[in-house]
Amino acid sequence: MRSLINGYDWARTSLGPQQEWPSEVRTAVEIALASPVPIVLLFGADGVMIYNDAYSGFAGGRHPRLLGSAVLEGWPEVADFNANVLRACFHEGGTLSYRDQPLVLFRNGVAENVTLNLDYSPIPGADGRPLGVFCIVVETTERFRAETALKLANERVELALNAGAIIGTWVWDVKADRFTADERFARSFDLDPDQCREGLPLADVTQSIHPDDMPDVNEKIGSALANSGPYRAEYRVRQSDGSWRWVEANGFCEHMDGRASRFPGVLIDINERRQTEEDRSRLLGQLAHERARFQAIVENMPAGALFAELPSGRIVFGNQRIETILRHPVIYSPSIETYHDWVGWHANGERVKGHEWPLSTALQGQSTTLEAHYQRGDGTRAWIRVYGAPVRDRDGTVIGGCVVVIDIDDERRAKEERELLTAELQHRIKNMLSLVAVITSQTFRTTSSKDEARAMLEARIHALSRAYDILTETNWASAEIGFVVDAALEPHRGGEGRFRTEGPDVRLSAKQALSLALAVHELATNAAKYGSLSNDAGVVDIRWSIETAGLVPMLDFVWAESGGPSVSPPKRQGFGSRLIERTLSADFGGTVEMRYRPEGLVCVVRATVGDAG
Repeated sequence: MRSLINGYDWARTSLGPQQEWPSEVRTAVEIALASPVPIVLLFGADGVMIYNDAYSGFAGGRHPRLLGSAVLEGWPEVADFNANVLRACFHEGGTLSYRDQPLVLFRNGVAENVTLNLDYSPIPGADGRPLGVFCIVVETTERFRAETALKLANERVELALNAGAIIGTWVWDVKADRFTADERFARSFDLDPDQCREGLPLADVTQSIHPDDMPDVNEKIGSALANSGPYRAEYRVRQSDGSWRWVEANGFCEHMDGRASRFPGVLIDINERRQTEEDRSRLLGQLAHERARFQAIVENMPAGALFAELPSGRIVFGNQRIETILRHPVIYSPSIETYHDWVGWHANGERVKGHEWPLSTALQGQSTTLEAHYQRGDGTRAWIRVYGAPVRDRDGTVIGGCVVVIDIDDERRAKEERELLTAELQHRIKNMLSLVAVITSQTFRTTSSKDEARAMLEARIHALSRAYDILTETNWASAEIGFVVDAALEPHRGGEGRFRTEGPDVRLSAKQALSLALAVHELATNAAKYGSLSNDAGVVDIRWSIETAGLVPMLDFVWAESGGPSVSPPKRQGFGSRLIERTLSADFGGTVEMRYRPEGLVCVVRATVGDAG
């Protein structure tokens, strides 16, 4: 142990670097290392452990991890016991002593019931205040078990004698191998009472014992013969009907001149007790099976689970799924007061308080549900839903609490996306209805008859509908200018070569695509009525380009008519012209110029592209 102690990085503990230890600490360590008795030293308020070779054997599989660790963390299963030791000896400067103290330890990964003699005393510093605690640990488990077993055996014999449970007595003359017994013993072993009264060899008697039990019986008889000690054995004997009956044999081998001579004893009926024990064992097996099945269910459920006990509120179990959700090990919180260490926020941004977590309310007998934005172990946050419920015993008393934790991060994100989409859809529907309302109002206001108004309105709404189709195909992100122009011109194509389009791929925002579709429809309609499409020879050249010389790319879009009747500026501006100029200039954030040349109308749009709309 000396080399392990010298090689340990004590600067990481409350003791500090080894070269800075007070002389009192060094002296205590030297005394412990020189002792053949298991000794452990607990230094500081957290009980940093230093121990000797004998204690390393006592520690089992936890050595050498215990060296340098705090005692409450090193032995968590007896943390309350050791906390009392630190309080009484380190903080208050007192001493403690225990004899055959029962504890449950997990030295080698499994629970062990042990008994210990423990002596604790403070290690005073130069100022008289304790620097640590000096602990002498002597395990008495085997002696205690042997004494307990002997005491139980004596109690059984006494109870049997008092209750009349004895069903036979015997005396075995070891030297002569002559076994004599009373009539009750003979009936219990299905032997001839007269032969038992007169005596017979031990081998004739043991033939009635179940073959599976004979090895244990022979071993215990041999031990009693060799050591001149007590004898006790439980086994099954065959009855006259062929059944087997459990009995307990208790006796004592007497020695004379150093050799076994006389072996008296009594036979006790334990058949009912053993059947009860077998029933209990079977029930325990069923319980273990059910527990294993329950644990398998909990471990494989798609939700996280935690269990805490009362009165402390200490978390005693958590499944693997909860570690996956929270992205940190299961929190074995020692008490309800430490629940505030869990970091989470309500939907309104307020921190979740310790008493608000459903595990806390479950321990108070209430079932609650909480949704929180939880701070996970890897630094990320995720929405979780926590269901908490109390655990009660048969009388309805709350003995603990359990919670189920579900990862709802994707669910919350989907909900937010649905709400965003719904709001966006409402916004677009309102815009569309407003646009349709304006188109309808202006169409009926600028036409001379209902039939003309109906035809023009239908054409304009169809143009709007085709633009909506293009935007729907791209999830309303954007639309390619060539698709928008072609869709708007589709109803007006009367022959090959009437429209000549040319330009690069340019993405328009949703608002720009709708405006351009309506404008191109109005230009084509006007061209069919009054311009180059009103005869068989006229054409329309539609060209666009991107100018990148400035800081912001600019779109130049040109509609040029030729080959039609002579054009002159209109005496009044109709709705179609206003729609072209106002919507294009507003939605493109640029300029629109209508040139009424004699050879044909030219519409020039100069603007930025791709603005959100």
